[in-house]
Amino acid sequence: MKLAVVIASLAVGGVGVSQCAAAAQLGLYAAVDYGEGRKDVPQAPFDNFATLVFADAGFTPSQSSVRFDTKDSSYGFAVGYRLLPNFAVEGGFMDLGTVSYRNASTGTTSDGAVGDWRQNLDSSTSGITLSGLGLLPISYRWEVYARAGVLFSSNELDIFITDGARRGRSQSSKSGVDLLAGVGASFSFAEIYNARVEFQRVFDAGESDTGPESDVDLVKIGITVSF
Repeated sequence: MKLAVVIASLAVGGVGVSQCAAAAQLGLYAAVDYGEGRKDVPQAPFDNFATLVFADAGFTPSQSSVRFDTKDSSYGFAVGYRLLPNFAVEGGFMDLGTVSYRNASTGTTSDGAVGDWRQNLDSSTSGITLSGLGLLPISYRWEVYARAGVLFSSNELDIFITDGARRGRSQSSKSGVDLLAGVGASFSFAEIYNARVEFQRVFDAGESDTGPESDVDLVKIGITVSF
């Protein structure tokens, strides 16, 4: 959490503007971004949950093949307002992607029949963001910034199970509030546009009922347009 404290103090408190930097354009802007994210979550909780789902279906696996993917694409959009050359606020939407678990198993059912079963678990997080940015213009075109904020998250777990002939699906969801922080750089062009690159972390993303809570690290590129 030391990283979050440092970034939060920069974003909320602001940073000084270099004397050689040009004055930043104040006012309203919109932003969109796309990135790649990874959730720092272990496989074991998904293995345990899959075993329970199979047991509820009356199936006992004897041999399993598992694929587990904690990486996925992320996207978001926001509306911001630059109040000062050093400070802006943003509110928007962010999708952190999905942790995917795939289990193909051979085993026996409660009536003694041998068969192949397949199970998919998808744990996803998205939601509304609110953050403050501390900005440091370093030249006419370039500036760096730090971000601190919150994600009002919607977390979902999608369960699919089939033996080839029968299939079942269920979903559960739960909301939460997660802290986020980031650092980035921005390049302005054509007067009203800015290209961004940012590293961002969402702390303890998710809810225990829809997958383990864990940090999500994101590398994002985006663009803003001022009005």
